[in-house]
Amino acid sequence: MDRSMKRLSLLFLVLFALALGGVRLYDHLVMEPAERCVREGGWYDEESRVCARPVYVPNIENRAPDESREEASRRQNQELVRQEREYVARQQALEEAKRRDADEQRQRLQQATGR
Repeated sequence: MDRSMKRLSLLFLVLFALALGGVRLYDHLVMEPAERCVREGGWYDEESRVCARPVYVPNIENRAPDESREEASRRQNQELVRQEREYVARQQALEEAKRRDADEQRQRLQQATGR
């Protein structure tokens, strides 16, 4: 009886040590990354085990932190209108320069042919 009691005690001790090691391993591999992520200001997804960083929305939308979405949209639309007007003005200037060049070439050709 004494011998089997020692074996049972040893078996219990080994099983307890394995269970304790399993809990520590689980804590180290699963819980610590999540806690570290949250401590560093991230969001931890337990399903995919990914630590994601929050993104500040005004940075994505290129707007000032105190600027509303409507104000930012209005400002960006004004910028687009300004860019479109500059583009149209450049295109018109280009067309005008082409027209002048064509007129000058026509005049030179007429002077060269004597007409």
